[in-house]
Parts: sequence; structure tokens; C-alpha cells
Amino acid sequence: MMTINYTTESEKSWYKSPAIVAALGVSAIAFGAFLYPEFANQPIVHYRADDNSLSADRYNLQRQTHCQLSSQHYKPGDTAVSIPFADRAVVTQPVSIFNSLTLMGECQKNVRSITNQKPGTPLIPLLERAKVAIQQQHQTNKNPAILTILANAFEPRQGERSSA
Repeated sequence: MMTINYTTESEKSWYKSPAIVAALGVSAIAFGAFLYPEFANQPIVHYRADDNSLSADRYNLQRQTHCQLSSQHYKPGDTAVSIPFADRAVVTQPVSIFNSLTLMGECQKNVRSITNQKPGTPLIPLLERAKVAIQQQHQTNKNPAILTILANAFEPRQGERSSA
């Protein structure tokens, strides 16, 4: 007995078409190339120090911009630590970044995190406090650390001499 195959060219299985297989392959490679940097780069710990002194009170927009620019570059696995400073530096709890929405709204806050207890905004105590925070965090998180500082001006505290 003879069977007759009535399938036409348009009824062939999609996976037998070289053009469709090639298009799927190129799409998969492009998608992988897009995602590769997200997962291939080592996570970082970012310490963002912002001037919260009385003299920097009028620079709220710059503090917001510093926060937003930092947040735009975070990827899953990164850690963010804020260090507001005035006459002293205060280190906040580390925030693990899970997605781009993790810190949403954090950058919109206009209030200063701390205020001066004494006149002056010294650089050396900020750097010393940041160093201690980085060393403490590095005990549990071995990822590289980055420190960015946004300052209006550094001024010695009363009774200290300028380090410049």
C-alpha cells in the first residue's frame, strides 16, 4: 500500500527552517550579550559621603543628584552605604541592592541626615571614619569598595588648624 504525503512547504515544522533557527540563535546571543555584563561584573560596596553641614544646606539638589547617579549604576549584588557628614561622619546601615528599585525614594529626601553640633566640616575625621567603616564591612563582605564624596567645603572645627 502506498501512502501519499500531502504536507506543503508552508506546513513544515518551524525548527526545520534554517532562517528561523538562525534568527533564534542570533536573538539568544544578543540577549546573552546584553545580560552578561550584569552578572559578570563583581559586585561592589559603594560608600556615598554627602556634606550635610549648615554651609551645604542650599545644595540639596546636588545631594539628590549624587544619590541618583550612584543608584543608576548599581546592579544586583551591590551594597550601598551612606555617610552623611558635617562636623562628624555618621555611617548608615548597608543596603543590599536587589534591583534598580531598591533605593527608589531614598534620593528624593530633602532633609539633611545630620546637623552640625559644632562649627566646621573637617576632611580628616570623615576619611578616618570612612576607612574604619570600609575595614569593618570588608570583614564580612570581600567585594571591592568605592568611596565618593560630595562636599561644599571642608572647614576645620573650632580649635583645630586647617590641614591645607
